[in-house]
Amino acid sequence: MSLKKAFTVLLSAVLCTTLASCSPSNEDKEINGTTSHTSDSSTVTSSGVSFPIEVIKDGKTKYTIVYSTEQGDYAHAAANELSKQIFDATGVSVFIEEDRFSNSEYEIVLGKTDREGDEIPFLRHEHNWLEKPIFVEYYENRLLITAKDDFSLCYNIDRLAALWTAEYRDGILGADNEICDTLMTETPKASNDLSIMSHNVYYKNMQQRKGLVAQELAYFSPDLIGLQEATPEWMTFLDSTLTEYGRIGVSRAANGNGEYNPIFYKKDKFELLDSGTFWLSKTPSVPGSRFDGANNDRIATWGLFQIKQSGKKLLLLNTHLDTAGENIRTLELDLIFDFLSDYDRYPIYMTGDFNFQLTFDTYEKTNELFHSCHDIAKINISKDVPTFNAWGDRTATGDYIFANKDSEHEVILYRVINERRFGDFTFDEFISDHYAVYVKIRIT
Repeated sequence: MSLKKAFTVLLSAVLCTTLASCSPSNEDKEINGTTSHTSDSSTVTSSGVSFPIEVIKDGKTKYTIVYSTEQGDYAHAAANELSKQIFDATGVSVFIEEDRFSNSEYEIVLGKTDREGDEIPFLRHEHNWLEKPIFVEYYENRLLITAKDDFSLCYNIDRLAALWTAEYRDGILGADNEICDTLMTETPKASNDLSIMSHNVYYKNMQQRKGLVAQELAYFSPDLIGLQEATPEWMTFLDSTLTEYGRIGVSRAANGNGEYNPIFYKKDKFELLDSGTFWLSKTPSVPGSRFDGANNDRIATWGLFQIKQSGKKLLLLNTHLDTAGENIRTLELDLIFDFLSDYDRYPIYMTGDFNFQLTFDTYEKTNELFHSCHDIAKINISKDVPTFNAWGDRTATGDYIFANKDSEHEVILYRVINERRFGDFTFDEFISDHYAVYVKIRIT
């Protein structure tokens, strides 16, 4: 049976629950013609603790981390992160290989491989992907780590790896049913983890593309969203679609008919403490105002949030800088930085279409106070991938998510969403003339 078939029909098994039944003398049990371990926890021997799966033992390993070629960049990035954390904890390097090339008898399998003859059954009776986004099980000499999709696997791998490697002791990094259950249960409980997306959705032809934007937001399900070029028509659609989110932001136009830089936030995760919008001009409180020489009215929308579960506070500012030139953008940044200086005791994040490229002075100016999340992410799936596609005509980078330098936070994941697939949903069109930027951040 292929893993894909095994994944859709979760096979049941009788699992031992007592230490006595987990004795090494227990015989293996036949399940649907394949052999599954009945030893479901570690045992104590004369040489110390042993596990059904021992990835690292006495400074050595027989194991290879195998990732699904079909799942591409996400699974590969997850494999790299897992290997790195194992090395950091144990000093042992675990080789990484694509599933189509691996012939190892000892494997850590990441993702849903489609290898012919791969018979790794799912031994649990059922699995709730909402409560436990990661599935971990061992079978013979293989440890299976998978998720509801490749993105979820990559999103959660750093925390899972940290939890697992914390169990390394007495020269052994192992796994049994207790550890597998712990990893599945505890991985999603990082209360200070948050995901942020920035996307310029383009102000024209909204009706033809709104379904793709909705699919993108539903699939990645970011905790905080900063959008640019959201017209009143866009806002009507988004407000009715993103029902689990609260929203802040107003139109940049004095008459209310202009574009928004809205921020959407998950209501079950955040308490909104304060918010506002100001105009990038000499008179920031005057709707419709702009700096002399600017091509358009420009605004910054901001929100001060508290994470309900942990009480941690953070500020997100979302903006869209002008296209008139570096002088105008410098004035706009000065105004933004002056505003943010009153909140520098908090973690601060900026999303937006900044209309400056990596070689511009305004990028360097921003980097004096902020890190681009691209530069400091532990897992960067999209290194040097441009964020502007011009509907296929040319490319550039002008969309960023920045994090202030003085706060205690860690960027876990960075991604430019340029693939045309969300899980099993595929499409051929561009969603916008810009790609979305996505990050996962941990406030420490």
